[in-house]
Amino acid sequence: MEGVDGILASWNLPPQVSTFLSNIKFSEEITYQTYKFVLQKGNTQLEEYIATGRNDGSKIFLGYMKVHV
Repeated sequence: MEGVDGILASWNLPPQVSTFLSNIKFSEEITYQTYKFVLQKGNTQLEEYIATGRNDGSKIFLGYMKVHV
């Protein structure tokens, strides 16, 4: 549990994703999904984070995926 914040800091995630994932210390399972869609003349971007975590009492498992198109 002591290493969760250090791991999340090393991943350089946006603050809202990192803060959400740090809550795994207080729950059994979490899932997070966010979308960011930008439409500009001649340029369209979609960015999405999908993150998950599981706390089995002795170990914490964290994972995320970032999609940028």
